[in-house]
Parts: sequence; C-alpha cells; structure tokens
Amino acid sequence: MEETDLNNLLINAEQLALNPEENIGELPKIERTLKQVYDATNELWSRLTSEGLKDNEANLLLSSRGVDLPHLSQRLERITARRSLQPLDPTPVTDIDAFLKNELENSILSIVEYTSHSLEEDFQKKMDEEVRKSARNRRLKFLNCLYGLSELDPDIPVTRKVYPLKEIYFNSASHLDQYQIAYAEKLMEFNKDVLNGKTRADLLSKFVSVISPQDQKISELWKITSIMSQLPPVGKTSVLEARTSPMIVDKLIRQARIYLENRYKVFMESVVASNMLKACRGGEPGIYSLVRSFIKASNLSEYLGMEQLYVDDLPFWPVFYYCLRCGDLDAALHCIRQLSSDFGDLMKIVGEMKNTPSRRLTPQTEKNFLLDYKRMVRNTPDPYKRIVYCAIGGCDVTDKHPEVVKTADDYLWLRLCQIRDDGDESSSDNVVHNTDRLTYSLLQSLISEEYGETYFNASEQPHVYFQMLFLTGQFEAGIEILYRSAKFATHSVHIAIAMNEFGLLALSDNISRPVVSSIYEKDPKPLKRLNFCAMVKTYAGTLPEADSEVALNYLFCLRNVSYTTTGKDLHMFPQLVYELVLNTERYDQILGYLEPDGCRVKGLYDEFADSKFRSEDLIYQVASHLESKGDYFNAIKLYELCGNYEKVLMVWSSQMSRHLTNMSSQSEEIRNKLYSYSESFLQRTDPSRITMHADTKCLFDSFYLLFTFFQYYNNKEYQPALSIIQQSKFLPFMNDEVELKVNEFKSADMLVIQVLPDVLIAVMNILHFQYNSLKQGYSTRQTNDSVDKIIASVRQKAQAITSFVGRVPFQFTSDIYSRLVQMEVSMQ
Repeated sequence: MEETDLNNLLINAEQLALNPEENIGELPKIERTLKQVYDATNELWSRLTSEGLKDNEANLLLSSRGVDLPHLSQRLERITARRSLQPLDPTPVTDIDAFLKNELENSILSIVEYTSHSLEEDFQKKMDEEVRKSARNRRLKFLNCLYGLSELDPDIPVTRKVYPLKEIYFNSASHLDQYQIAYAEKLMEFNKDVLNGKTRADLLSKFVSVISPQDQKISELWKITSIMSQLPPVGKTSVLEARTSPMIVDKLIRQARIYLENRYKVFMESVVASNMLKACRGGEPGIYSLVRSFIKASNLSEYLGMEQLYVDDLPFWPVFYYCLRCGDLDAALHCIRQLSSDFGDLMKIVGEMKNTPSRRLTPQTEKNFLLDYKRMVRNTPDPYKRIVYCAIGGCDVTDKHPEVVKTADDYLWLRLCQIRDDGDESSSDNVVHNTDRLTYSLLQSLISEEYGETYFNASEQPHVYFQMLFLTGQFEAGIEILYRSAKFATHSVHIAIAMNEFGLLALSDNISRPVVSSIYEKDPKPLKRLNFCAMVKTYAGTLPEADSEVALNYLFCLRNVSYTTTGKDLHMFPQLVYELVLNTERYDQILGYLEPDGCRVKGLYDEFADSKFRSEDLIYQVASHLESKGDYFNAIKLYELCGNYEKVLMVWSSQMSRHLTNMSSQSEEIRNKLYSYSESFLQRTDPSRITMHADTKCLFDSFYLLFTFFQYYNNKEYQPALSIIQQSKFLPFMNDEVELKVNEFKSADMLVIQVLPDVLIAVMNILHFQYNSLKQGYSTRQTNDSVDKIIASVRQKAQAITSFVGRVPFQFTSDIYSRLVQMEVSMQ
C-alpha cells in the first residue's frame, strides 16, 4: 500500500515536471532563484523602513480616525479624473407655472442688463469722443499761439508786437506779428475795393509794399513772385493747360531769365563795389563797363586755356559771356565791335537774337551755328567760349560747365537759354536725359524730381529751392516748400493768395487732399495742384478768436473756389465761415442779432454777403446745426434772425413741451428763459402778419397758455388757472362737449398729447379742491341752492373729463386712470 502511494506520488511529480504550465493552474509562476527572492525581500524591507515611514505613520493616524487611506486615494483619483465642467443630468421640471415665471423674469432681466450695458458703452464712447475733441481743440489753440516761432530761424525776427498803423482792425491783445498784421491790413483794403465794385487794385503790389528791405530773403521771394506773375490772362481754359501752352512757356522762360539777369547785375555791382581798386570802374556807365570792372575784380584773366583774343586788354569770351549773362545784347554787340578781327557772323547771330522776343535763332541759323560748334568749339579748352555757344545754340545740355557755372542761378539761367520746345511736350515723360535737347517740362522734372529737395537742401534753405521751382513755372510746389517752414509759412500763404487772385494756381478738387498733389492723369507732369483752401483755412485758424473780422477777410479769398460733392457745387467761402462760427461761437459778432425793437444789427458776414452768398442761408445752416446738437435757445434766436418763424415756433414749442411739467431747477430755468423769449418775440413781432402754417401758430399759442396755466397752478391760484384752461378749449367741461373734443384730439399735435396727462391731473386737482372747499362751507356768501348748483357744475366738469379720457384713442398710464377716477368718485 505504501509502495503504491509512493509510486503514484513519483508519477505525479514526473508529470508536473514535464507539463508545469498546465498543472500549476492559477498559482503564480516563480522565475527567481531563492537567492534572488532573498535580495528582493531585503530591498523591499529597506524601502518600507526608510521612504515609506511617513506613509505608514499617516496610514496609522488616519486609521485611528476611521479613515481608510487606500480607499481614500482611489476616491480622489476618481474625482480628479472626472471633468469639472461635465454636464449634470437634467432634472425634470414638474412645476410648469414656476418654470415659466422664472423664464419670463430671466428674459426681462437679460433685456434690462443688455440695454444698460449698451447705454453705458454708448455713453462712454460719446464721452471719450467729446474729451478727445476738447483736448484736440485746446492743443490746436496752444499750437496756434506758437505759430511761426522757431529757435532755428535766426534770420527773421520773431518778436511779437502790434503793428501801430491800424489797431482798430485788431484786438488789443492780438498775438499776430508785424508781418501778419501788415498783410491783413492790405488784404482788408483790397477786399473792400472788391466789395465796393471799384477797379481791382494790385493785391500783389500791396503785399510787396509791407516787406522790409532789410529782410533780403523775403524780399527776393516777393521779387520772384512779382516777375513770374506777369503772364497773359489764362481765360476759361485749365490753368495747367494754359501754363504748358507755347505762348505761356515762352513768357515764363523770358520772365525767369529777366529776373536771373537783373539779379546777376546786382551781384556784379556788389563785387565791383567791394574791390574798387582792382575794378577801376571809373565814371563810364553801362553794362559793358560793369562787365570789364567785374572781370578785373575777379581775376578771370588768369584762367588757363583761354583763347588769345582780347578786347580792352581783357579776354574776349569772358567779356562776351558776362554781357549775355546780364541780358544786355547791346553790350555784347559793342564787345564784338571792339575786336580787330572779323566776327561778322557772330554779330549777325547776336543781332538776330536781339530782334526776336524769345532771343532765339531761326531754325536754319541755329543749325549752321551748331555745325560750327561741333566742328570748331566743342573741344576747345576755353570754357567761356563753349558756354557761350551752348547758351546761344542750346546744345550739349548735359554739360554742366563747372569752370563757369558756380551757383544755382548760373545753372538755371544756362538751362533756360538751352530750352527748345516745339510745342509738343507729350513725349517729355520718355525723354532720355543724355539727349541733346532740353524741353521745359524736362527741366521742371530735373529740378523737382532728379535733383529734388535733398540736392538743394530744402530743409535748411527752402527759399533756394522755392526760387528754382518758381522760376521754372512750378508755382504750387514752390509755395508748398515755403509752407513747410515756420519762417516762411506766413509769406507762402500770402504768395498763394496773390497768385490765386491772378488765376495762376492750379487748385485741388478736395480740401482733404495734401497741400500739393497730382490728381488727374491728364495733368502735365511734373506739375501739381495746390490745396489752396486748406492753406487759407489753416492760416485763418491760427488767428486769435478775437480777430474774427481778419479771419473772414482771409476766407473771402476763397469766394471763387467751389468743390463738387454729391452732384452739387459747394462754395468754400460760406462753408468755412460756417465752421468758423461754430468753432468760435461768436454768433452775434459774425451773424448779427436783433434789437429788442426787432431791428437787425448786421454781423461781419453781412459785409461779404451778396446774391451768391446770402446771410440768411448761412444763418439757417448754423441754426440747424445748433438744433441738432441740442443748443436750442441759440438755434431759436438764429432762426428768428434769418426770418424763419416757422422753425422758431416749432423749436420753442418742442422745448416748452419737454420742460413744461418737469419740476427740476434746470427745467424751471429753461421754462422761464423760453417764456421770456416768447414775451420779447411777441412784442417785436406780430404773428398775424407772419406767413406760417396755421398748426404751428396754434401749437405755439397752446403752449403759451399752458405755461401760464401751470404758473398759476403751481402758485395755487386755481381760479385763474381754470379760466385759462377753459379759454384754451383743450378739455370738455360739459358732457355734450365730449364727442367734439374726442374728434379734435385725433388731429392734435403729439407735443400737446405728451403733456396732456399732467394737464388732466392738474385740472382734476383744481376741481377736487373747489368741490372740497364748497363742501366745507368756504363759500358762505351763496345760498344753499347756489352752492348746490356750483357743486353740480364741478361734478359735471369732472365727469366730462373722465368720460373724455376714457374715449380718446390714447393709452394713458394706469396711474392716470386711477387718480382721475378716484377724484371723480370722491366728488359724488
């Protein structure tokens, strides 16, 4: 038996060894040796005794308090894993009434909250806009006080002082400098001549007369303006088209050369005067003598490379060149005659130049002259001979002749002599700069685009760049360069005004454009258009507010300027005066006012008004703006000033309707102000003779009576108040009048309907007071029968009013209904 058991045990052991995975079932499989199990046990024990000590202590502490730490950590993990914003299962709503009530209240609250938020945002935006506008106006006023001042402008005095000649035109505290006041005086004199229909005086000469000779730069600006403005009338053609016509171009070139030649004469005289010993001028007058003395004083005879050809012991070609440079062809002919050799061809050429207005040769003569230049002169070392041939023949336009041309004046004079236009400048945009031909438009492009502001240092010497632009017919660009400089800004504005009076400026079509701009593709390049309106408006804005008359005179310079907007012509003079009135708020001074007797005192604008610029139109425009901005009282006064009595009564009635029943101190002040105005209005005006709509007159009369009614009512003078309301026939006081008043109510004005509830309450209070007074025996002089009749009459009036209120097609508030009915019932 024992042997059998042992054999079975051995068989089972062998089976287990052969198939361990099938026989162990769910028992864990041990893959470690006993040594490895021992080491792992020691490691686990060391970790529990060191790092897990605090956890063990926490577990023991929480266990003593009934907290199972392992289960707690599992619960915390589940809570953490759950999303915090996971929607809960909705609970069914069983109370339908409570749910609907809650939803209604939430909807109302959301609407109120949204409306409040929107109003708050709108109010904040409007307040921020007003603050920014106010700050911008203050900043502009401050900057205007500093207009024209600059620490970098030592050449022009900036001392502010009052011009002593005609202080009556200006405020005693005016901040205008001497030039600004002098310019303004001349402009006002000129405008008076224009308004009086006299022959127009020369505004340019008036401006020139105020320039001090000591201010050489400013004096030169006006000399250039004077000589370049001597052009033929433009006529009805476009200014830019006229300025590019061959006739005007020739005139521009001739005028510019005259200025440069006259200026060079002055320069030569100054050089000779400073070197009298070398010059040896003597007493001989004339340009030829001046040229000889200038060459001696300048030591030009020492230059190398000159031809050995002399006249009066001086090199011939320098003498001949400077005679041409001074523009004296007679002196040049005299110089040729002094030669011993034969220069007959040159004498014929100079004689031909003298006999032509443009001082140019005929095409055939010029062709032969150019052939001689190319064959014999081009490579000559004498710079004066080369420049003489280039100036006469218009050749080698790329040669700058640095040996002779030293200044911008010399360069410009030479280029003006070399211009050859054949009347076709359409291809000037594609002209190659190294061509042997120079056109007027190409010269303009060279000055304004190729060389430009940087080359002429326009930031520090704007007057030099102005000279180059103006002498090449680029008036707009030249004025804009001066306008940028604080030193010359005032003068640039007045140069623009003078040039515009001659009709020589090309103007922009919109006041919002830059000072100069190229607007139309058809405009010839590189000419631009000037924003003359913006310049005048800005300059008038720099004037002190007290000098409104001066500002108006400047704005009057825009009387012939208009812009087309939305298909209508917008005249800039009344439009800018309109803006000036609103900015300064000097309504009485500029627009005029009414005396208590109704006589109109004219304002400053009336001096400039005519059939084209009517005062009534401007006053109505200002009044409409004030009405839209809420300045109703000034709007009413201006409406009356321009004779629009319809608007006077409408605005007055609307404001009286708004403040009639308001008990605030501000509304009381406005009511009294409106009533005082109505009293004076009725004194100086007969409404029966005024043409207006009958409803407007009726509305005014109604509110006039209602104001008186409430005055008596508030003072507890009930009987006069009731008499007025009966006189006005607003309400029925008998039952048979109810139907009539209900029909009249349907055509009543909404302004009257708005105050009707307060009128009803006031009238019912008066009737209730009368009823109580009678009941308490205050009317002791009547017999009982008479008292009963009066009480019955009061009751009838109350009944008629309540019946009227119930039948009119207007929804009064429930409070009005209840109060009226309560008082009417209390009288039964």
